[in-house]
Amino acid sequence: ADRLDASRLALARGAREELIRRAGPVLDRVAGTLVRSGRCILLTDADSVILEERMGEGDRDMFDRARLVPGECWSEAAEGTNGIGTCLADEKPVVIHRDQHFLSANVQVSCHGVPIYDANGSLVGALDVSTNRYDHDRDTATLIISVLTGAARELEGLLFGAAYRDCRIVQ
Repeated sequence: ADRLDASRLALARGAREELIRRAGPVLDRVAGTLVRSGRCILLTDADSVILEERMGEGDRDMFDRARLVPGECWSEAAEGTNGIGTCLADEKPVVIHRDQHFLSANVQVSCHGVPIYDANGSLVGALDVSTNRYDHDRDTATLIISVLTGAARELEGLLFGAAYRDCRIVQ
């Protein structure tokens, strides 16, 4: 794995400044619900590079060891089947539960990925919730993917509103 150094990560973040700015409150809201239970929420760009994260301080070392931190690339080309890379490659929400990951190094984690589109309908990134909890089951995964899908749609609405801020938008 080739984690981006600080300067390359700054460039990647700079290229997606609007996405990161609009995503901040959404990430914070979802994190308020999910991170206390040993989960992290991640924002990536369309190249599967993690740009932002929200996680509990007590879980930070574990997620760092799992490489679920800013600067890591989770593309399917690099990692095989995984929540971030697969949702971006397939352009649809996915749940990759433990041993469904391609690489054996990743089987301790369950991941939930949802793609994000900009105001023009172009793929710009993904939201991901990951956990290594052993009590994580399919019912919990269904609940998390529902929350994550709603968060992605909220973020898309914010991106659309920002792109057309001088227009009247009827909802």
